[in-house]
Amino acid sequence: MTTRAVEAAAGVQAPAIYRLFGDKRGLLEAVAEHQYGEFVRAKAAGTSDDADRDPIEVLREAWRANVQFGLDNPALFALMNGEGRPGERWAAVELGYEILHARVERIAAAGRLRVGEQRAIHLIVASARGAVLTLNDQPAEERDLGLLDDVLDGLVAMIAIDGPAAARDASVAVAANALRVALRTEEAGLTPGETALLDELLVRLSSN
Repeated sequence: MTTRAVEAAAGVQAPAIYRLFGDKRGLLEAVAEHQYGEFVRAKAAGTSDDADRDPIEVLREAWRANVQFGLDNPALFALMNGEGRPGERWAAVELGYEILHARVERIAAAGRLRVGEQRAIHLIVASARGAVLTLNDQPAEERDLGLLDDVLDGLVAMIAIDGPAAARDASVAVAANALRVALRTEEAGLTPGETALLDELLVRLSSN
């Protein structure tokens, strides 16, 4: 893409582009954020039905949707995951993390999260990003899409308790994660200092 082509298509002069976006990379990032933002806002609109569904199944569907977005938009995904501007993260990406945190929190509240919430989020993001980048590096006709099932199954087994065994699991980490979520409700009745202290201890327990 050239700025000259953008000038012609938009009917503007180069100074307008640089005034609004700083440089060509800024323009590309604005386009990418707009497209990714539409995807994330559509996800946010669909979260109202999640409360009545199995939180693991919700996570599986969301993971696959994000991976498919990356496969359908390889250039945009490469831009999103390339060398970024230090200390900056798109508003759409922040919203995506908020949605993901809410989904992980539901798994914890159900007593089914094996690891700490932040570690679970990092593992989810890393597995999805790695799967997309790996498949996008392969010619379309040679892509091994079965890789996605293996990665997703491995991720779920690592971070959560899936299936009937969930009700029987009584590990310290699972209990600690569930209690951390309960502490965030008004019913907990603790002072901010008490909540902070207990949360610190629970984070340590959930990481063991």
